[in-house]
Amino acid sequence: IEPTLPAGIPHVFISSVSGLGIDVLKDILWTELNKESNRLEGHVESIAHRPKDMSHLAEELREEGADEDLSVEYVDEDDIEDLEDFEYEEDWDEEEENDKEQQ
Repeated sequence: IEPTLPAGIPHVFISSVSGLGIDVLKDILWTELNKESNRLEGHVESIAHRPKDMSHLAEELREEGADEDLSVEYVDEDDIEDLEDFEYEEDWDEEEENDKEQQ
């Protein structure tokens, strides 16, 4: 198979049984990722995180075929603690069933 591969493109064959070749693959990936040609310097200004405009979310969900009305609810830090302690009723039902089975 190796003679049919394009010249100049790094490649490695990996054994699915022994994993032989994984270290070579890691080395090739590390080398390619750290090349100067892959640096983001000069491009960082154009790549910036911006908060998502939530006014378009409902439209995007409809376009993707979502049939539920998903309203976005913002939660402040005080409410997060309440949510962390929240348990679903289904969880209680499962625990009760497991307790009955163990008795």
